[in-house]
Amino acid sequence: MGDATNRLLAPIPFAEDPQLVALLGLGIVTTAIVCAALLAVLRAVLPARFLQAGVSARSAHASPTRQLGGLAVIPLGVLASLGLMQPAGIIAHLPLFIGLALVFGLGLIDDLRGLGAPTKLLVQLIAAAIAAQGLGLEAGILSVLPPLVALAIATVILTAFINLVNFMDGIDLMSVAGVGTGLFFLALLAALSSAGGSQVLVLGLGLVGALIGFGWHNRPKARIFLGDSGSLPLGLAAGYLALTASEAVHPAIALLPFSYYLVDASLTVAKRLRAGENIFRAHAAHAYQHAHRNGVGTWRLVTEVALIGAATGMAALYGSTLSGPSTFFVAAGAWLAALVFYLRLRAV
Repeated sequence: MGDATNRLLAPIPFAEDPQLVALLGLGIVTTAIVCAALLAVLRAVLPARFLQAGVSARSAHASPTRQLGGLAVIPLGVLASLGLMQPAGIIAHLPLFIGLALVFGLGLIDDLRGLGAPTKLLVQLIAAAIAAQGLGLEAGILSVLPPLVALAIATVILTAFINLVNFMDGIDLMSVAGVGTGLFFLALLAALSSAGGSQVLVLGLGLVGALIGFGWHNRPKARIFLGDSGSLPLGLAAGYLALTASEAVHPAIALLPFSYYLVDASLTVAKRLRAGENIFRAHAAHAYQHAHRNGVGTWRLVTEVALIGAATGMAALYGSTLSGPSTFFVAAGAWLAALVFYLRLRAV
């Protein structure tokens, strides 16, 4: 067991430094506590109707609930990361932080007054294009393409992740379970990158800590929601970490921590297209939402989402240590597990 664990963690630069591991763990716990406390304060001092989400046909909640989560999760997650990053790392990844600020502002305005889909998509593309400037596109699978083409593809991928996390945030604790677990393993994978992945590692872990603190207020029955001000930046961060990880590992491995999200979102879009629906209109057609409507409890659903995320995340870490056909078999097995989980939810 010890040899297997050592092999799994060997490629991760900080794994053999107990003091750094302890510091990162302390950072996650501290960020979680501060985030939970800050959200308690915001709940107490902000007006009852501030950022209140109404109830619609697609809502999983029965009464209006405030979307305050992003006001604490994103600023605290970023600040915790900046406190641990080296100055050179902050400068190298400054485009990411600018992009995060843009989509945070976009999400906050959308939560406050609502924005049209074209406006939101335009700002998302701009934020993604800015953030992509901080990626090491000269490494990994995109390095074989002309720089402008690689930048365009990276921008599209980041924009897709921004919307992925937003679309999948539909029940209590879903983002804590799905995004929190995914970011944790993506952060570890990104640390494998030779292009400064160990610096963005702390961004992922900082956001994980903030999400844990948010989870205290978002547990059923949720007192607050994440809101677009939280989900949009989290999606950008997840996409950035995935592309950073892909500089050192195969994309099929790099995307594994979000494999269930990607499978559910992709197949749900395909299903809606076949039905002639407008895929840009809000809906509640994801597999986990289908299962929830058909009696599967919230706690069971989010626990299973977290477990499939942890399983595919561990597979990603293990697959990153392999080469040749072994990598393919690990990746294929993990993606198949995500697909089976999706189909099981659809069958409820």
